[in-house]
Amino acid sequence: MSIESEIEIILSSDYQYEQLVAEIYIAGKYVALLNQDAGSDRLRIEFANPKLDRNHVVNSVSLDLFMVAVERAKVRLFEDK
Repeated sequence: MSIESEIEIILSSDYQYEQLVAEIYIAGKYVALLNQDAGSDRLRIEFANPKLDRNHVVNSVSLDLFMVAVERAKVRLFEDK
């Protein structure tokens, strides 16, 4: 099983945001959140507080894997539009 298969994207409607957000997880650990409140052409990525429990959050990941995960999150956010 490739490490890319461990990427999980969860769409959610968080009360802090006006639009859907995409949460990015790798190997079951939270990596970042993609936020589209500024518009579909001005996505923002938000990272977890590095002080959070490392059992639940990733603070370091390969750039290639991260880029694949972000692209998947973008696709998921806009696949129904």
